[in-house]
Amino acid sequence: MTHFTFWGVRGSIPIAKASHLHFGGNTICSEFSTDKVQIFLDAGSGFINANVSRDKPVIILFSHFHHDHIQGLLFNKDLFSGTENVFLSTSLCSKTDLLEALDRYYGGRLFPETFDKITQAINFLEFSEIQSVIGDEIEVLSLALHHPGGCSGYRINSSDLSVTNLVDNEYFGGQKRALCDFVEDSDLVLWDAMYTEKELKEKIGWGHSTIEQGVRFSEVANIGGLALTHHCPTRTDEQLLAMERLNEQGNCFWAKECSIFNN
Repeated sequence: MTHFTFWGVRGSIPIAKASHLHFGGNTICSEFSTDKVQIFLDAGSGFINANVSRDKPVIILFSHFHHDHIQGLLFNKDLFSGTENVFLSTSLCSKTDLLEALDRYYGGRLFPETFDKITQAINFLEFSEIQSVIGDEIEVLSLALHHPGGCSGYRINSSDLSVTNLVDNEYFGGQKRALCDFVEDSDLVLWDAMYTEKELKEKIGWGHSTIEQGVRFSEVANIGGLALTHHCPTRTDEQLLAMERLNEQGNCFWAKECSIFNN
């Protein structure tokens, strides 16, 4: 049976406060898992708590390279034992550019060991090669999103679950048709809910959407449900719960760390 797990649901930076425990304070990471393949969407600090499989292909798929989406990569202990089955990829750039981006972050004066030495057993994969690794039963699609430096949205389809990730996207009206087409019939859509509409007025150009936009999108898109995620690190559990009234249609929910979605 396919399942989808939220390992990190915060944006920008991890937050460790009692006021954030209910929804969690780790940055973005989620997992799409079947009995034949395991796919991680980004590797923020939430990736530290994920269980990396040793007996099936594991794809770590990066939407982009801002620090909240890559900062947990080298802190998962499972990554360094029997990692020949682990593949890093992105549709944003070539595998060579992916390696260079991660090497800049985890290297030089910024990390105690060189990236290539730590990850000798990890494979880098062109996005176009993913299907050859995971087989025909799982389909992975991508769509360019609106974010500084570029960002890729992903859709993962299996026979019993379809999940689309639209995190780190600054939504605008001109995207509506393309996004609705991309998410059509998805069981679950992940929406960038970093800001409220009031907050967005001071954050235009930062590459994020609003909670209210997500709720409205869920009302027009043909989807099963929409997870509001990438929570602002300053937003408390109490504040998130207080905004549940925005979801009048009932098909939106707040993404919660370590929660599992099954169709």
